[in-house]
Amino acid sequence: MNSRVGKKDNDPVVGRFGEETINDNDRGLIETSSLKIMKMSNRVKNQIHEAAYEAIGYEEKNNRTKAFLTDREAEEMIVEKKRLYKKLLAKQDDEDRNHGDSSKERKNLTNIQIIQMDE
Repeated sequence: MNSRVGKKDNDPVVGRFGEETINDNDRGLIETSSLKIMKMSNRVKNQIHEAAYEAIGYEEKNNRTKAFLTDREAEEMIVEKKRLYKKLLAKQDDEDRNHGDSSKERKNLTNIQIIQMDE
């Protein structure tokens, strides 16, 4: 690259040791140099982490994978969920019978009470 970035006191690439003249290619050189510096520092950081993990015997756990269920375990879970669902439905039916009115009528009564409170 034929770049001239000039002299800048706080420039991370060339600093105050650059040439006095500037041309249009300066941004490309600065971006390329900054990117290379960032890649190198990330690589060094990753290598340090890998060496530390290896030294202490650390193994990364993959929490995203789920345990596989056998057919029997899956069938038992399905049966249990069906049992709990039927129990929930029976409980709701018992509540409806104990109140002596249907759930729609109770909902209407509740709505009427809310309207009366607003007035």
